[in-house]
Amino acid sequence: MKKVTKLACISLIDNYDEKSAIIVCDGKKISQQQFLKQLAIVRSQLPVCSYTVNLCQDRYHFLLTFAATIANGGCNILPPNQQPLSLQDIAEQYKSPLFVCDSEIPNLPAPSINIVDTFKAELPLNGDTMPPMIPGDQLAVIAYTSGSTGEPSANLKHWKTLSGTAKRLGDRLTPLSKKQRQAQGCNQFHIVATVPSQHMYGLEMTTLMALQASCVIQSAHPFYPYDVAQILEQTPTPRILVTTPFHLRTIIESDTQLPKVDKIISATAPLSLDIAEQVEKQYKTRVEEIYGCTEAGSIATRRTTEENWHWLDEVHIENTSFPYIINAPHLTKKVPLQDQLEPLSATHFKLQGRSGDTLNVAGKRASLQDLNQKLLAINGVIDGVIFKRESKNNKRQRLAAFVVAPSLSAQDIHQVLLKRIDPAFLPRSITLVASLPRNSTGKLSVNDLKQMHENARQPG
Repeated sequence: MKKVTKLACISLIDNYDEKSAIIVCDGKKISQQQFLKQLAIVRSQLPVCSYTVNLCQDRYHFLLTFAATIANGGCNILPPNQQPLSLQDIAEQYKSPLFVCDSEIPNLPAPSINIVDTFKAELPLNGDTMPPMIPGDQLAVIAYTSGSTGEPSANLKHWKTLSGTAKRLGDRLTPLSKKQRQAQGCNQFHIVATVPSQHMYGLEMTTLMALQASCVIQSAHPFYPYDVAQILEQTPTPRILVTTPFHLRTIIESDTQLPKVDKIISATAPLSLDIAEQVEKQYKTRVEEIYGCTEAGSIATRRTTEENWHWLDEVHIENTSFPYIINAPHLTKKVPLQDQLEPLSATHFKLQGRSGDTLNVAGKRASLQDLNQKLLAINGVIDGVIFKRESKNNKRQRLAAFVVAPSLSAQDIHQVLLKRIDPAFLPRSITLVASLPRNSTGKLSVNDLKQMHENARQPG
């Protein structure tokens, strides 16, 4: 790996307090001091200045591996998935990085270790009791895009950027300093998340919020509504649920009762106003969204029931037309956005959709986002997606749909859509399926949809 200068170092743990909790594992709080002692053991088992492919599912195991890697001067690689071919490609590209897991993964490339085994090392728990200082310009993470708009691509993240993003999110979403919390008799904010730590949204809202925003995260990774409710019940207040539109829709439709949640955060895809209003009413909470991209990280927030977005502190656009370029002190370079915006002021804007999301047919315009929300609003539709079909000349924008709706026929769905959208934008084909191959953040990859469409066209 490229050497970095030890200038402008940033503490691994901001506002370090040895007695404050950093994570809860199986109902037991682990203090920041206990974490650092365990970190010393893990660091001794990992190489120095190397690439680590962090595949740990348990958030504490992920946190330890993440922190040990960057404290040793290395970089965490967060793969887009755990498919054998994807991991083999990473192994070849980064010249045999160390794969770290906490469970059995078939066909895992070498070298690899199971982090659980490092806990068995016979080393005294008397490691450093002060957080290591990390150079701000150190490459800390290589994160991959989800593949929802094409092939997954790698993005380099330096510690300065990761730290700066988390601190700005903390100021916006948990706006109480330690002194303010103590004055009000308020505990640290506790975060329960349904998204994996390997996704940029999950990384920022769990691992980095624990390290840089004084939050406490739950090591558990609930997925199903009942599990989410159980983990929240076991979590001290104030509570924040970090999730996605897909998970929120599932929770609402399952009629699961949640304990008091002070705030629900959603990202990875636009959240419909209807779902947000239902969630706020049913659970008496506040629903907020995060806007960002893998290239820049989180850059803006809003309450979903309010239309306008609010840039995170010091984030700003540098031009007045598409493609918009954003910049901020914590970013290492300017980042072009793929979305259409309407700037309202230096701090607020309206989001008008991804540039590739706009459809133009016979002089008429529509957005895929709006079409999909109308599809999902149909009674009886459990899940579904309208997407662009590939055409040989790429000139015609033909649409197709896959829908999970056991009680409906394709004709039923067609008739309802005919009443809600312009006929020019009706899907040419509606295929009923048992499920959609959504990933752990609820996204669908372009390649998976292409493969499903090809399979659906095959006879028999």
